[in-house]
Amino acid sequence: MILVLSLSSSAIFSFPNFSSKEYISFFSWTRLKTSSNNYGYNLTATVTSQQQTNNKLVVGANVQVPGLPDWLTANDSLEITFINSSPVDIVNCSPTYKTCAWLQKIRISRSYKGVDSLYFTFPVPDQNSPYRKYDYFTIAINDSIHLQYQGVEDTIFMGSFLNDNKRNEPDKWLLAKGAIMVRVSNNAPFKIKNIQMDALHKELIAQYLGCDLYSKLDTQCDYFGIDFLGNTKAIRISNVKINASTLLADSTYNITWTTEEKEMVQSCSIFVCFDDDTTKWWLQPMNDVSSIIENESYSWTVPSHIKTCKFKVIVSGNGQVVSATSALYPVKNSTEPPVEDSLIANNYTLTALIESDTVYLNWKDSTSAYSAGDSIGILKCSYQFVERNEPGVELVRMFPVTVTSFVLPNPESLCYLGLLVRNKEGKWSKATSKSIVSVGKKIFDTVTVTPSDTHSLFNNT
Repeated sequence: MILVLSLSSSAIFSFPNFSSKEYISFFSWTRLKTSSNNYGYNLTATVTSQQQTNNKLVVGANVQVPGLPDWLTANDSLEITFINSSPVDIVNCSPTYKTCAWLQKIRISRSYKGVDSLYFTFPVPDQNSPYRKYDYFTIAINDSIHLQYQGVEDTIFMGSFLNDNKRNEPDKWLLAKGAIMVRVSNNAPFKIKNIQMDALHKELIAQYLGCDLYSKLDTQCDYFGIDFLGNTKAIRISNVKINASTLLADSTYNITWTTEEKEMVQSCSIFVCFDDDTTKWWLQPMNDVSSIIENESYSWTVPSHIKTCKFKVIVSGNGQVVSATSALYPVKNSTEPPVEDSLIANNYTLTALIESDTVYLNWKDSTSAYSAGDSIGILKCSYQFVERNEPGVELVRMFPVTVTSFVLPNPESLCYLGLLVRNKEGKWSKATSKSIVSVGKKIFDTVTVTPSDTHSLFNNT
């Protein structure tokens, strides 16, 4: 997020203050008329830099957006612009707002359906000129449509759309009363605490915003908006480790880490990579996520036939996604049998493309050394297996070596699919780190949002 504060040389007005490394929390939401609660997404903007050039202050920040639609991807950025003079589209306003800063627009870093800016004109007075009941300002949307805001309380403004050409016809002048409700607060980051928009008037609201925000939400709702929740704390992960310098194959260890602001963490995932191949991280199964988050510990058994391993912990909550990685640990295989000359080679690379309920497997041989009598087997197991005869390993399908792809249903839970080679004598190869993939619908733990976790607007108004 980039906050652009534009100042002129004629007057300097007070703008919202932002400190470096500050974390600002948002809540993007929708609601049905039949519900008193808002459901949506928590977002956290992290202020990373501030730079003042002449009369402009640019505050840079990143926004982490887990699980949102494509138009708001993780670690995306925004640009919020404030100006220090009355906007050109203001028809009239209370005297206080003639000499204060104004929020002008929010610009996303990349366009969505041809639109990259949301215009939301609103005054931002300093602490000595607070918002008052009966304050007003009117914005010209076009030659005929005006949006008039009026303070119905000291902290609430009601925005209504008017047809200025029908001012002398009372039954036609008021187009949409209360189409936008705004709660203000001197303690909120942008002086705006809540914005609520009535979907019944989404076409008029789209003209005001400069884009169809309702359609971008991809949901049916009666109200939609955003809450500016104020400053928040930052989740941090560090010190991912196992309390040993060298790991023994087939032994069990505790992966531990340190979490700051642990009470805000809602989900946790553990990944492991082998033989320093950081291009492929293996998600580890979990039974009791809450206990793992609380104890900051995960019990893990070292597989056989690996030389090194490294661990990554990823946690999310309160609109934040953070991770940390351990050092590289060597693995000692004390009981590994000697390599036999007749061991069947496995030179295949297996890849998986998951699309909803379907898994598309493709494989490629790097040597083309297999004969027509050899065959390929796709096997399935709940853990990362190496050999055909390990406990729980199931055969899915056999193929001749001329086949290079296979399509199958996506399993309901996390599991591993491996490609092994069988020669004409019936001897099997072993799986390698390149010939095994993880699949399954339930890869990450689901966080259930209850009404107590959400926000309700204008309860007492």
